Amino acid sequence: MTSTAFNDQFAVCTPEEEEAFRAIEARQREAEIVRPSQRERFERWFSDQGKWPQAVERSGEGYKLMQAQSAWETWKIACPEGWLIVPSRPTPEMVEAAEEGHMPFGDMGFAIQCAIVHAPRPGHT
Repeated sequence: MTSTAFNDQFAVCTPEEEEAFRAIEARQREAEIVRPSQRERFERWFSDQGKWPQAVERSGEGYKLMQAQSAWETWKIACPEGWLIVPSRPTPEMVEAAEEGHMPFGDMGFAIQCAIVHAPRPGHT
């Protein structure tokens, strides 16, 4: 069983809470493993899902095509590495994930992280 500190007291998880916690952790690890980098996401988008690979040919750290380089610079400003664009209003799946993460353990940071992990991906609404 896992113990969690809460206001200088320790709460012991029930087996059900322990199972829920492990399931949430597994989903988070899975989401982190499959999430492509910002550059990979940009190149996929700019090349029309890989239909135009010449559009994202590189020259060193930049792109040969000036439009691709300009779009990449804008992309990095709009969504820096490590950030995600999420809906302005949480989806039902995000709310459910936050409730799962928050209710048994009282950690709102963890709950928010759970909601972000379950945010819909572009093209997967």
